[in-house]
Amino acid sequence: MRVTSVRLFNWMRFSGVQEVTLDATVYAVTAQFEHDDRRSNWAGKTSLLEAIRFALYGVHRAAREDDWISHGEASGYVEVTLSDGTLVRRERRRGSATRLLVQNPKADESAHGDDAQRVLVERVGLTREDFDATCWMAQKQLARLVTARPAERFEVVSGWVGLGPLQRCEDRARAKLAAASTAMTLLDAQATAAESVLVDECGRLGLPAGSGADAVVGSLEALVAVQAALAGEAGGKVQAATATLTRAHLAARRAQAAAEEDAVAADLTRMRTEFEALPPVVPGAASALADARAAMQAAGGEAKQKGALARGEFDGRCPVGNITCPATDALNAQRRENATAHKRALALYDDKCQAESAARLEADSARAADERRTALLAKREVLRGRLAVLRAEQAEQAEDAPSVGEAERALGAATLDHSNATYRASATRDALTRVEQARARIAATRDAVVTAREDAAVLRAAVRLFGRQGAQQRIAEAALADIESGANALLREASIDLSVTVRWAREGQGLATSCDSCGAAHPASQRVKRCERCGAERGPKLVERLDVDLSDRSGAAEDLAGAALQLAASSWLRAERGVQWGTAFIDEPFGALDEANRKAFAAHLTAMLRGRFGFEQAFVVAHSPDVLDAMPGRVTVMADEYGSRAEVA
Repeated sequence: MRVTSVRLFNWMRFSGVQEVTLDATVYAVTAQFEHDDRRSNWAGKTSLLEAIRFALYGVHRAAREDDWISHGEASGYVEVTLSDGTLVRRERRRGSATRLLVQNPKADESAHGDDAQRVLVERVGLTREDFDATCWMAQKQLARLVTARPAERFEVVSGWVGLGPLQRCEDRARAKLAAASTAMTLLDAQATAAESVLVDECGRLGLPAGSGADAVVGSLEALVAVQAALAGEAGGKVQAATATLTRAHLAARRAQAAAEEDAVAADLTRMRTEFEALPPVVPGAASALADARAAMQAAGGEAKQKGALARGEFDGRCPVGNITCPATDALNAQRRENATAHKRALALYDDKCQAESAARLEADSARAADERRTALLAKREVLRGRLAVLRAEQAEQAEDAPSVGEAERALGAATLDHSNATYRASATRDALTRVEQARARIAATRDAVVTAREDAAVLRAAVRLFGRQGAQQRIAEAALADIESGANALLREASIDLSVTVRWAREGQGLATSCDSCGAAHPASQRVKRCERCGAERGPKLVERLDVDLSDRSGAAEDLAGAALQLAASSWLRAERGVQWGTAFIDEPFGALDEANRKAFAAHLTAMLRGRFGFEQAFVVAHSPDVLDAMPGRVTVMADEYGSRAEVA
């Protein structure tokens, strides 16, 4: 597969629409300014080749996306047609996104955006990284495979020979091996913890050190039975002490009832004495009080009337008969006699008052005595009933029992003994459970350790198989041998006194710094011969780096070797993958070479490109007439101060 045409619209210096049609040949790309034929730099030679790379992979050297569009223009595109009919068009309007179109009119297929890029990579058969490493030899970059850091070369070659899947397998195997090693460490810790449970129980039970789990379990089971019996016996003592405390409380209640009975009997005796000391019943005291009160009232009325007569103020109303007295006037006239009668009436009234007071005192005393007598009789009945209850209670209560304090102390001691016995039995049962669990854990751990060790052995073998000293090395060394052979053949056929050697890894001084099996770091001491994590044997230290050695070192030698390696690698990679792509881009490959090497390399380059290395088409940017004359095709970039245009000769 090659490029059949390139169509540019406002691409860098190539403003407007320009198109070149290309054949299957090796083109020398030159440049010339119209008004100065000695000047060729900055005309757009490299930009013309970069247009094809931009169409295929979207990369360019402009600082910003809009900057590849020709100055002052609003939009631009690059359109490349391939020999299989595929058309690739990448275009952009300033300030908008770059758009990609891939279509094949013959197959009536088209794709856009990310899908188009995937289709394009599949069709070309090379990723952008592979394309740059094998087909794109940029200016001053021919020697990059020679001068690059080993890690960078390793990444490039890993991509060439397809070590990615093996590296991923190695990484996964190492990760699983590390996990298996961690699991074994954890299992060992679990087994140690379980065994420490047995050791502790052996010491507590007085068994010989190293007694098996079965012996410990048997001892604990026997001890559990004994302690359960002791706990049951202690529980019976608690029940007996509880019953004794109940009897003690009953006995205390009997004594309390007896004391209360004595108090009730004493109350009855005092009541009897008080009852007997009450005054005797006085009959008629109430009627005598009523008579005395009536006589007092009558005497008072008469004294009032006599007083009125004595003052001449008799109202003519008889105080006795309560009728109008016919002798009112005569009576009022007898004031002296009336005064004497008044004195006598007052004296009589006083006597009646005293008699009424005496009768009232006697009646009150008799009533109080009756009320107290009634109250005493009622209380006597209550006390007699309480006395009967107390005597009945005493008949029901225990007689021979310890004191409540003694019974409570005995119950407390029995409860403490029962609690201790129960705790010891529970602790022994817990110990038995722990030992049984430890026994099960030890058995399970042993099985798991066996499985983990088997898995680790398989994984260590997988790491060695997939690792850099395993399949990766064998595959890479086989590929590198072919690439090295192709590069040296190119140099020999060009009669250039230079050879290259590519080495995948070499043995260093001392022992390995990390485990080849699980990746764990080894101690600094060289005395450690095995991995502390997985137990694998510690091998020699290997310097895992991709080295490129030259038989001679100079800038020209590095360029020549780099170009030869890239061309050989491109040929190997395209053959290995069955890639149809057959176009190479070589920018200024002869700048550091002297005339003799330049002529030798240029003379054989065209034949080698189209022969040994299988390129249908190539573009070689050069200035020297020696190189230009050796190329069968010519692309000339004509430039002036306004821009450039490309012409195919």
